[in-house]
Amino acid sequence: MIRTFRTTFCRPGRRLVLVMVAAMVMVLSSVAPASGQDVTAEQVDAAIDRGVEYLLGRQRDNGQWSGHDYSKPLPDTVRYPGQDEVVAMAALAYAERSLKNPKVKAGFDALLQLPLEKTYTLGVRMIAVAEFYRHEKDERQRALMRVSLQRDAQKLLSIQLRHGAWFYNETKNQNVWCFSNTQIAILGLQQAVSCGVELPAEPIRRVQELYLAKQRDDGGWNYGRPGANWENKPSYGSMTAAGVASLLLTRDMLNPGAGCPCSGTSSRPSRDPRVDQAIQRGMEWLGNEFRASTNPGKGSSGHAGVPYWLYAAERVGIATGIKYFGEHDWYGEGAAQLLSKQRSDGSWGSMADTMFSMLFLVKGRGPILMNKLMYDGPWDQHPHDMANLCQYVGEAKEQQFNWQVIHLGLPVEEWHDAPVLFISTEQPIELSAEQKQKLRAYTDSGGTILVEASCSNRSAQLWWNELFKEVWPEFEMSRVGKDHPVWKADLQITGRTPVLMGMNDGLRTIIFYSPSDISCQLHLNQRTRNKPLFDLGNNLYAYTTDRGKLRTRLSGRNIEHGQQYADQFLERGWERQELKVVRLKHNGDWTLGRHYRQWQVLGERLKEKAQVQLTMADEAVAAGKDVAADVDVVYISGRRGFGLPRDGQKWLKEFTDNGGLIVADAVMGGEDFDTAFRAEIAKAGLVLRNLGADHALLSGEFGEGRGYKIGDVEFTYNLRRERIRNSQPVLVGIFSGDRMVGVYSPFDLMYAQTSAKAFDSRGYMPADAEAIAANIVIWASSQPRP
Repeated sequence: MIRTFRTTFCRPGRRLVLVMVAAMVMVLSSVAPASGQDVTAEQVDAAIDRGVEYLLGRQRDNGQWSGHDYSKPLPDTVRYPGQDEVVAMAALAYAERSLKNPKVKAGFDALLQLPLEKTYTLGVRMIAVAEFYRHEKDERQRALMRVSLQRDAQKLLSIQLRHGAWFYNETKNQNVWCFSNTQIAILGLQQAVSCGVELPAEPIRRVQELYLAKQRDDGGWNYGRPGANWENKPSYGSMTAAGVASLLLTRDMLNPGAGCPCSGTSSRPSRDPRVDQAIQRGMEWLGNEFRASTNPGKGSSGHAGVPYWLYAAERVGIATGIKYFGEHDWYGEGAAQLLSKQRSDGSWGSMADTMFSMLFLVKGRGPILMNKLMYDGPWDQHPHDMANLCQYVGEAKEQQFNWQVIHLGLPVEEWHDAPVLFISTEQPIELSAEQKQKLRAYTDSGGTILVEASCSNRSAQLWWNELFKEVWPEFEMSRVGKDHPVWKADLQITGRTPVLMGMNDGLRTIIFYSPSDISCQLHLNQRTRNKPLFDLGNNLYAYTTDRGKLRTRLSGRNIEHGQQYADQFLERGWERQELKVVRLKHNGDWTLGRHYRQWQVLGERLKEKAQVQLTMADEAVAAGKDVAADVDVVYISGRRGFGLPRDGQKWLKEFTDNGGLIVADAVMGGEDFDTAFRAEIAKAGLVLRNLGADHALLSGEFGEGRGYKIGDVEFTYNLRRERIRNSQPVLVGIFSGDRMVGVYSPFDLMYAQTSAKAFDSRGYMPADAEAIAANIVIWASSQPRP
């Protein structure tokens, strides 16, 4: 009986994970590499749009591009019949152009009718058809697509050579092979399998063995053996990337459930170590040789051109989840290279180069839903977990999501490429004090960590509990109850929900911990059986972003800060060149959120923008106690309540009468705090007055100083619903007589400007929060000292 295999995946670059051993850390830079982010996400989107316009502009009325009559014999000069049609439709498919577009539908109908015989064109057609299949809702159309994929798969298998490779076309010469044709054939076959076509496993096993046998001593691959002496040519980039990608595909197709189900409290050792070692060696070659400007080791001519090379590199980068080849941000640098070479007509020269360029740009730009931590140990026992979860969430949101591997040598700022960091282990992890501090810094700057004891391993459970107590000693781990918003942040999760523990810091749950295995269920992609778990992944996206959008790959974290204020500049007032802030202790939750270092974060941004030296006192001050002479501002915050001790109101009034200033905000827009704060301020003999749009705090005009001009603002999701058709900021002045001695925001301000998100917060979005906070600092700096 012929063994068959099938899988439910349908996008080649998002479901394969490289099982990297600890030595693989050497391939990734331990310092902050050059990001290559000279290109913006908007520029990439525009380049893709121009490419689409170019392709559709060249399309003929019959839906084709070449102008050939395929019902008649073609001249010998036509080397690849149907080439223009298949590459154009593959590019349009990945640019996510719908078949509802008449021109795209005409091209698709023509695509299915092409009488293709060549390996390249067959494989690329399968890539295009499978991508359209993924988006198609009409089952009749999907059935036609499966028929096309089945037909092309059988044709490819019929022309496969005995040693496992493919050549340009059917040939009786069994002594040749071409790894360029072979990678396209494997990818096409995998696409057919991903959309429900069943194929025998033996052809895949044969090609895998050929790749293992023909890997060169340096870890790379060359073109193959299309003729005499080719087999001995040196390794080069596009074929090495193709070799790694092909081994990833064949390993996935032959052993899709690697490591699962758990054997007791450990993963099953079910992978072929030869394949893992070959992949690792190929990755090391790419890490050492990567260049975005040229196909390393070969040059840039013909089939070995830069777009073809970058497309192959992109397949490896997305499949493995890694961000860097060596010290090179492969997508940032590759996008910059391709955009610099796009022609004025929107193309990249040939139709094939245009397709490879567009596929690179489209597939690589997707936002990162989750990072997965690589550490020195078995960090990736269930390699498809995050890839499958990202695919599920992407289908639910009708958007492409990627995942990414990070390691502990990267700066914490880069960990924020994703809102969630996933860590899986079956044993204690050796972490240095510095590495533990990085985990803490990630949550203290808005990141969320999802961890598990893989295979419900007891030693891992004990280690996690010890780590929680050591790194986050002030917070407790407790059961995530049915009333937690993560169960309803987007999808309503009912029934048998996963058992989760959570650590909440008063604003948000910063760590979700599963003492039982979850990664195997994700890895096996058992969506029906484990739907609550997959829906949890979707809801984590909504919970950690407060129902917001993820940044695209090229958008730095500070993209949220000040795009609408980019052309404005700040100038501090001349009275106070330095401002020192002290937090006020009170009878409410005054410590809430202080680990986010709100004033320190603001001070770092304003130091250059406004030349204001802003510092936060190390110790908080209690009402009634002496305030250091150099303190300018008392900061009052809380969420659930506010109260001053006896004579506290008198102390607050005296502080302002002596030239001190008050800045206050209701953390997360807490209404309990708002009510209590207003009452206490009134008892202190101070008056609250709403500030109009013409006030300096919103106009930005401070006499000697200059701030931001603030008009309409954006609110967080929860507050946005309250303030429909009212986009004006709300600031309240605190007055002693006619003199304004403080500013109060009933909506979250200081936490919001750090970029950290909290579900259901009632506050400003980061750009506006930072602008308002900056204006408060400019105002404070312009107030005369007593």
